[in-house]
Amino acid sequence: MLIISLFCNKNCFFLCRTHVSLEIYKSTFGATLEVKTTHGKKSIRLADVLYFESDGSYVKTVTEKETYTERCTLNEIEDKLGKRIIRIHRSFLINKDKIQEYNSKEVYIEGRAIPISRSYRKNLK
Repeated sequence: MLIISLFCNKNCFFLCRTHVSLEIYKSTFGATLEVKTTHGKKSIRLADVLYFESDGSYVKTVTEKETYTERCTLNEIEDKLGKRIIRIHRSFLINKDKIQEYNSKEVYIEGRAIPISRSYRKNLK
């Protein structure tokens, strides 16, 4: 069972999930995403995320320096994150600000080619 709790504060919005380690914090410093690591939890800025990739029941959060794996779905991430994160494929969400170039079939982010599906192509425009 997935339980979502919401805590509101003066300048902050906190979203915590029980049984899913994805936590999103929006504050005056910008949106951050909290991910599990081998040493506990780590906060990463949403602006540092290149893309999210679905891998079965897990989602890989790819940044310029590291890749983190979480047990959640892309739909959960897409629903909670803002307009800067867009879906371009059934298995990919990308950070719109990190696009270097794209054509009708692929988006290039940091030299990595990410496929664009026909049904999600309209999201790039």
